[in-house]
Amino acid sequence: MREWVIKKLDKKTKKDFLHYFDFDAFCDHPEWSYCYCTFFHFTKEEIDNNINGSTKKGVRKCASELIDDGLLQGYLAYDDTKVVGWVNTNLRSAYPRIPQHYKIKKKDDTIVSVVCFLTHPDYRHRGVAAALLQHVVENAKESGARLVQGYPNRMAQDQYDQYPGPLNMYLRHDFKVTREEKNFWVVERDLTAE
Repeated sequence: MREWVIKKLDKKTKKDFLHYFDFDAFCDHPEWSYCYCTFFHFTKEEIDNNINGSTKKGVRKCASELIDDGLLQGYLAYDDTKVVGWVNTNLRSAYPRIPQHYKIKKKDDTIVSVVCFLTHPDYRHRGVAAALLQHVVENAKESGARLVQGYPNRMAQDQYDQYPGPLNMYLRHDFKVTREEKNFWVVERDLTAE
């Protein structure tokens, strides 16, 4: 498997992130091109009230501010200098949308959530998302997290519905299904036993 260069999203890599979402991330699915991976950072009510800007330009500005404030976190995968993948990950408590979307009420600052993967169309099925997930797990261990949690979509009809990551990828990385709902699974990797 190819080794991808993985870099943390921060003020230094923000320009790469924004360029990726501006031009490459949804080049084959333009109807989602406005998201900039901000969905889980707002409640349904906040989005309904257009707090995130509602237009592509507004959401881009919102994403930039979330990065500057350290709230939009994750990792970028590079092929040389080109961004070819992204994972949105942070402490579960940093995502106001998770309690609504995944019916998880308890706040827990020892759980790292993985909410979105986005791989460039030319790089799909080449191990980019798997490398990003492995990087998330390794960094969660180093930070002292207790669990890494993901939310694969049970109703996925195509690759775009797989944005939370496919179940089989999580299972290959030693995650266990801990809850099954109609539309999604909750998968966890317990880091305390490692």
